Amino acid sequence: MQLVFDGRNLYGTLQGSGFFLKTDTQNFLDISAYTYFNISTISPSPNLGGGPVPNATDGRYFYFVTGFSSGSVYLTRYDSTQSISSASAYSSIQFTSSAFPNGYEIFPYGFDGKSIYYVGGTYGAVRASILRYDTTTNSVSDWIIFDGTGSAQTSKGTTVNTISWVSKNYFNNIPTVATLSCLVSARYVYLTSTWGGGSETFNDFVQFDPLIMDGGTLTSSMIIKYETYDKPNPLRSQSLYGQTTVNEFTLIQGQSTGSFKLDVRGPVREFWVTVDSPGVIKRIVFRLNNEILVDDDQVMTRYIRTFESHTSMPSSSNVCVYSVSLDPERLAPSGTVNMSRIADQTLDVTLVTGAPSNLTVRVYSKVFNVLAIQGGIGNLMYN
Repeated sequence: MQLVFDGRNLYGTLQGSGFFLKTDTQNFLDISAYTYFNISTISPSPNLGGGPVPNATDGRYFYFVTGFSSGSVYLTRYDSTQSISSASAYSSIQFTSSAFPNGYEIFPYGFDGKSIYYVGGTYGAVRASILRYDTTTNSVSDWIIFDGTGSAQTSKGTTVNTISWVSKNYFNNIPTVATLSCLVSARYVYLTSTWGGGSETFNDFVQFDPLIMDGGTLTSSMIIKYETYDKPNPLRSQSLYGQTTVNEFTLIQGQSTGSFKLDVRGPVREFWVTVDSPGVIKRIVFRLNNEILVDDDQVMTRYIRTFESHTSMPSSSNVCVYSVSLDPERLAPSGTVNMSRIADQTLDVTLVTGAPSNLTVRVYSKVFNVLAIQGGIGNLMYN
């Protein structure tokens, strides 16, 4: 059984049985809190499959697994404001596309605040898909199909370059994606391969940017970047990211922790924290006006946060990254924190072991500026 929580009730489908279960968690130990309904009696009936069945909710509606038949699929949902056994609580829309074969199943895995993401996969063939159902229009807004070899077909009729699946079947060593597992975050969709019915090993962990589906961008007409060049021929990174300010501190030999006051001005979109080798950062804490902005271990800042916001990661284990921006690599702004409004800026650093010698801790801050125009005269707000 796969359970989904909407804030009060637990929902689940009993695989292969046709039964849909609802549990009121406020009365968890009361048998009367458990209700169920045989959803095979509704038409069209959701396909509960024979294996683990993922389902999803948007807070009101519960979305079921389903499969294609003759190029069509019925996306069925349950309205949690109605009785679980009421036929009127269940509704469906039909989606038709010749790109999806007969018998191809899709699984609703997550909700991003607007759309439900259905994910599908095919065992024994290199094929995976993401289908996005827009809950505001009650329609399939778009989809993308990966061929596993480095390209994908989109609902807009285009082919885009993407990742190549590296999962292998143990027995015959052919590429396969089986059924995909999915996690929907505030920005990205994360995909991993799952068990496909045999003894396989899977290595794929993929970050998918939904903006690829609709070509959307985050732009602003009032916030701009400005550049400062210390050398006649600046490095590409200087040109791309704009001004970078640096705060430097010293960790005394033998110390494993240090607390430092930062002096950063202007809107900042990203912080990089480094320490001299052979020091290795174990944990960093950013506190702004005594409110904790970041409290991460090294794995989080070194790998996960960097993976979420960048196309590559630093090779050094001494670099930790925290991005305020949704997409710090793009020229268009997508989020900042105005450090000029923060009176108390504190960084706490903890090393894995005590410093073998005096070590320098550096905090790099990538800064935007604001162009203010009044009466035809323009000026940079932060100079």
